Amino acid sequence: MSRNYDNVLASEYGQFLRRDFLKILDDGEIAGVQNHIFTDFHRHLQLIEMAVQRYRVLAIPDWDDAHNLWKGFYTLLQEHLTNANWNYVSNKRGGFVSLSWHWSGDKYLQLEHRKLCFKLHVPDIDAASRMKKRADWHNALMAESRATGFGLIPSANRLAKWMTVAYLKDYRLPIDGLLDIDKTVEKLRQAESLMDAAVRRLASPTPNDAPL
Repeated sequence: MSRNYDNVLASEYGQFLRRDFLKILDDGEIAGVQNHIFTDFHRHLQLIEMAVQRYRVLAIPDWDDAHNLWKGFYTLLQEHLTNANWNYVSNKRGGFVSLSWHWSGDKYLQLEHRKLCFKLHVPDIDAASRMKKRADWHNALMAESRATGFGLIPSANRLAKWMTVAYLKDYRLPIDGLLDIDKTVEKLRQAESLMDAAVRRLASPTPNDAPL
């Protein structure tokens, strides 16, 4: 399920989030409320909030694949990235939480925990056409990566409706070992700019864009 409240706010509804609930429960505890159900529920929400905020206190190499950690991190990124939505993606390895944004037609960016992926969505077309679309997008991305020194890595050449064409192994940048959100967002802005340039290159190819 997508996690973005823009449509809710646009419809003039309000938000009542976990932190709002916790504020009320915290006030109740200060006021001396004594009830087992109240205490258990309060503690339950506190534990969830602690798990969601772990990214703030863990050194980057210590981040694990706990879904709540990445949900908290992605929620922070949603404050900086336009129309970003996080979703749970199921797979045989237990699934992961992704954050997708910066769509341009069938192309977009996606965070898959540590990886920054340049994605391509290809609908039901024949394999040859799908292969050409993937190759064209790969060539445009890699040309821009070489020109800027961004360091993209080509992804395995697997054909599907949803494909990772190129990626960075990690995009998070530290300060004193912890996450530097400003530098990390700047890195993601660079990814947006690279993708935009690759889209323009794809629309107006040059002789230097021959397949690799």
